[in-house]
Amino acid sequence: MDLKEAIRKEHSKLQTLRIINYVGKDREKFNELFDIFLNGESRLSQCAGWPLSEIAIVYPQFIQPKIGLLIQKLKITNQHPAIPRNILRIFQTLSIPEKNQSELIDICFKFIQDLKAPIAVRAFSITVACNICSQHPELINELVLLLQDLKQHPQPPAIISRIKLAFKQLNLNK
Repeated sequence: MDLKEAIRKEHSKLQTLRIINYVGKDREKFNELFDIFLNGESRLSQCAGWPLSEIAIVYPQFIQPKIGLLIQKLKITNQHPAIPRNILRIFQTLSIPEKNQSELIDICFKFIQDLKAPIAVRAFSITVACNICSQHPELINELVLLLQDLKQHPQPPAIISRIKLAFKQLNLNK
């Protein structure tokens, strides 16, 4: 299978499953998919995110060495929402190395505060930030303040749910 061609051909659940099955647990094919996601033209990168995230969740050892590259990709503004959504979806399932946590939590805090950011990006950011704060109690108050501020404005159900889960994970009853 030519991965670029398969990604270009169609963006659907069925095609995503075909790509996932093709890549499977082959690290070389995963690296090719990752390269398309990281460096491909906008549409290719956007469409590669879905199968990439599915595989990365099942095989975290494939994506773990690439966390720094994904954080750099997250910093790029004006990209399709599928890109940060899929990166953050991956990050909520990973153990983030200490060296990347500070930079990543700053990015998550910005997404959480950005009421114009897509709901899934904000929701995943809450979970990632909460996971990092669980390891660094000194950051919990900052996250709690952000989440309490969000509660002062109407929020979609996904955000309300993630806030409740975050308070539960952090053993807070707010």
